[in-house]
Parts: sequence; structure tokens; C-alpha cells
Amino acid sequence: MKSKAITIILLIFEVMIIFSYASAFIPFLYLVVGFTLVPVTLANMVIALVFNSKTKGFAIINFLISILGFIPFLGYPLRIIGFVLALLSAIKLGEKLK
Repeated sequence: MKSKAITIILLIFEVMIIFSYASAFIPFLYLVVGFTLVPVTLANMVIALVFNSKTKGFAIINFLISILGFIPFLGYPLRIIGFVLALLSAIKLGEKLK
């Protein structure tokens, strides 16, 4: 039961991260979205590490990408990578719920 609840919480975080990355493709909106994306990816990473989730690798990389996404020229490619990683992580968590 505890594992399923943690999986649901992580899945909710991943969906929030996906929506944040999707809205960050609008020019200059990443400055606003970034201040919510970084804390959400940090919380996701901490929960994944503490509860030894199978998506902890995705969470660590996604946290680093959310910080590096503030770099002007690297921002868009990193946001695409972060979006894909969050999507893959959500799919993996969804499979775990089945």
C-alpha cells in the first residue's frame, strides 16, 4: 500500500513536470515556470531517492536539466530532453501501478 501511494505521488509530480516543461516552450515563460519547476523536480528527486524508486535516475537528471534550462542557448534543447525524460518516467511509473 505504501509503495503504491508513493508511486501515485511521484506520478503526480511527473505530470506537473511535464506540464511545466510544455508551457516553458513559450518564449520568456520559462523564467516564470522555472521557479516552480526547480522545486517540483527537487521534491520529486528527494522522494525518489528516499523511497528508492526505480525512477531515481530520471529524477536526478531531470533536476539538473531544470536548473541548466535557465542557460539561454542551451534552454530549448534541455527543455525538450527534460520533457522526454519526465514522460518516460511517468510511463514507467504508470506501468508500476498496473
